[in-house]
Amino acid sequence: MKASKVIKFAVVGMLTVFGFVGAATVISNHAEIAHAKTTKVVKVSYSKISKKAYHVTNGSFYSTSHLTKVNHYGKNYKHTTFYSYKKATIKKSNHKSYSYVYVKSSDKKVSGWIWHSYLKSGKAPAVKKSSSTSSKSGNTNTGVTKPVTVKIYGPISTGNKVIASGNISYKKGATVFSVLQTLSKQKGFKIGYSGSGSSAYITMINGKYAGSGGAGGGWLYSVNGTYSSYSAGAYKVKSGDVVQWVWTQGSGDRGWNG
Repeated sequence: MKASKVIKFAVVGMLTVFGFVGAATVISNHAEIAHAKTTKVVKVSYSKISKKAYHVTNGSFYSTSHLTKVNHYGKNYKHTTFYSYKKATIKKSNHKSYSYVYVKSSDKKVSGWIWHSYLKSGKAPAVKKSSSTSSKSGNTNTGVTKPVTVKIYGPISTGNKVIASGNISYKKGATVFSVLQTLSKQKGFKIGYSGSGSSAYITMINGKYAGSGGAGGGWLYSVNGTYSSYSAGAYKVKSGDVVQWVWTQGSGDRGWNG
């Protein structure tokens, strides 16, 4: 065999080895996600557990204990307290067993099965408040205000990717709707809406229309981890608020049952 061919095979072999090592590292860091995608659930046994408070910063919530559909992502609920209701020991086709816990948020709007290692004991940390006073019906900040963080997430089916995000400076009286308009101008994406003022309703963000993903789907927003019943044009933001927009593909998606 010529020397050039020997070198070529050696290089390919090294790349292959390092490729598998890299993949193993990714799997070790994201074991729960990788196992859910590559191995099939073959047996599930349930057990009762005491109701305890937890919070999450990572991981995926599955709609059933067979781990076939992700409904929520833990990173979106860092300030939400969850309570445990039951435990499932899940045996997969790789002959290994995993513990998942069924939890519900304190307001019962978000629920699902999550890998036990993603649960952290205790209630979720509260969103840090500024020294100024404010309310949903108005903003009475008297000092320097912090910008409002606005994040827009795409469909869960495509990875819950962030479409756009930014920190928005605002004036007294600004609403969830107005800071979204500001972000759209800064980042160069389009929004569509119906109505005006306190009755403004978001119908489209960056080409995603309400109802186009499934019956009853649309754009929803939460402020500091909690969905609001106010119109986006009626909810006045305050210093340091975190506003998250999510595109739902149908009733029940992301805990919404409207």
